[in-house]
Amino acid sequence: MRAFRCLVALCSCGWACASESVSLEWHNVSFIVDSRKILDSVSGQAPAGRMLAIMGPSGSGKTSLLNALAGQVKATKGAQLTGRLMLNGRTLGGGAASDETRQAYVRQEDIFYSQMTVRETLMFSARLRLPRDVPIAEKAARVDSLIQKLGLIKVADTLVGDVRRRGISGGERKRLSIGCELLGDPTLLFLDEPTSGLDSFQSEKVVRALQRLVADGRTVVASIHQPRGSVFQMFDDLLLLSDGKTIYHGPTAAVTKHFGRLGFTPPAGVSTSDWAVDIVSPDYDTEASRIESLARIAKLSASPALPRASLPTPVVADGEPASSPSPPRRRRSGSSPFTQFSLLFRRAWREVARSKGALAIKVVQQVMVGVLYGSIYSLGLTQSSIQDRFGLLSLISIGAGNLAIASTIRAFPKEKTIVMAERAKKIYGVLPYFSSKVVAEAPVSAFVSALGGVSLYPLCGFQRKGSKFAKFVGTLVLEGLASGAIGLFLGAVAPSTDVALALFPPILVLMIIFNGFNIAESNTPKALRWIPKVSFLRWCSEGLAVNEFTGLRFSCANARGPCTETGEQALERVSFHTSTVRRAALAQTGIIASAYAGTYAVLQRKRPHFLTMVPPSPGC
Repeated sequence: MRAFRCLVALCSCGWACASESVSLEWHNVSFIVDSRKILDSVSGQAPAGRMLAIMGPSGSGKTSLLNALAGQVKATKGAQLTGRLMLNGRTLGGGAASDETRQAYVRQEDIFYSQMTVRETLMFSARLRLPRDVPIAEKAARVDSLIQKLGLIKVADTLVGDVRRRGISGGERKRLSIGCELLGDPTLLFLDEPTSGLDSFQSEKVVRALQRLVADGRTVVASIHQPRGSVFQMFDDLLLLSDGKTIYHGPTAAVTKHFGRLGFTPPAGVSTSDWAVDIVSPDYDTEASRIESLARIAKLSASPALPRASLPTPVVADGEPASSPSPPRRRRSGSSPFTQFSLLFRRAWREVARSKGALAIKVVQQVMVGVLYGSIYSLGLTQSSIQDRFGLLSLISIGAGNLAIASTIRAFPKEKTIVMAERAKKIYGVLPYFSSKVVAEAPVSAFVSALGGVSLYPLCGFQRKGSKFAKFVGTLVLEGLASGAIGLFLGAVAPSTDVALALFPPILVLMIIFNGFNIAESNTPKALRWIPKVSFLRWCSEGLAVNEFTGLRFSCANARGPCTETGEQALERVSFHTSTVRRAALAQTGIIASAYAGTYAVLQRKRPHFLTMVPPSPGC
């Protein structure tokens, strides 16, 4: 009765019903990377309304097979994917089940925005993925239903958290991942090692949640690494791989009997799942063990599967045999670009506003730097104060720029991983994402930079004029935005946080060298004269210096050597005498715009690309 009510609810909302359950078959699937065969002519099927486990030792190809079936094999140079997929007995021309039916893919890594609650995360996904004509109240009801079905009621309003801030458990994160995918109402669900990193209790809870989905008519395919016995028995069918070849494919309950006919029986006290993987694992410890294990695997692979009749006939929810699916229905887009921007902005703002600890640290840093500089520098109008001013302004620009770019470059590569995974699901575009991120984060960056200027300006003895103070703070705000924008660009270009952090020091050193105070422009090597033009530190230093020195008159009392009487003469020493604060501000604005445009272009170009399965060549 409960299943019937679920079906009625789904149909009333315009979603596909469980009667569209599908059976997936694959024939002669091979995956080759640089002449190395990862999968070798693997065939099998995932019957409708059943749960299939893909198992095997490390390096056996189980994740590669899962990705091949789900259309998630990343396109790389030298990679070839061949084979044939069939959906309910009909060959798929596009080479991916996603082209013909609604499917979902749950990755092994559970990466979320840490400052959102479980309910907010699910609701965010619901509003992006469900048809736009479905009322928000119905989307919220759908989320509540999933929270209950996946056993997340207790943590529904708990922040997801991360390694720095404790949130939900690993098992709850995995069930949340599954929930986000279920909001697309898939009939076919792929999972990459859903129990990886979980204890036995959490693993069992995750797989029980999958059983409930199968009971609703969905087909589940999961790669899994040596589960405990109780978890192993929850799977209806098993596909066992070794070195990219099929060793067994059939009902899970029949694996012991099948291997027994070939002369292999499990030792007493050893679980079937551990034993099944052990006997298909090559042993390279000694030459004798290598020969023995490879001979055993060859014998097993010679009879890899039970007769086809032993696998159940695909059925749909009402118990009738499945027929060929109707032509795929085109789904209306889940959300408009404006809705995407609105939702993404709220998510980005939550991350910023709820990261109170990180914001507090930045505020304390700015105040402490202001107090430190104020306790060291007391600027007067003597000849020696000229050097003090140049040195202090240089330190201010370097410190403010370093803080902004460092925090961005650490965080963005991790966020980019989440965004790439979401873009693979085609739930939003790059422009709504990137524009919402900039709009949400820019005010905080501006506030932190302005706070630094406000805290140190009166303590150091700079010119006490309102216009000078406003330009000083404004220049620092522009530098904070420029350095943050460059941090985004480096984070977008770099493949990982480590690479981004490795790029950061040499770039910062170059910008410090060419900030206008350390080397004369005429002495700069010709090949490097472009660097000052794109250095946010140079333009910040120039703007601060012009703003501070213009209008100053210095005392020549006790002067040793030539006396510099005016600020304009001091600016001439560093070739800033023809510059203006406006010119520096325009240059900083250009750097901001260029870095943002570059980041957008990189993100757009780096959209996920996956291999399409193509039929094998005749005669292969």
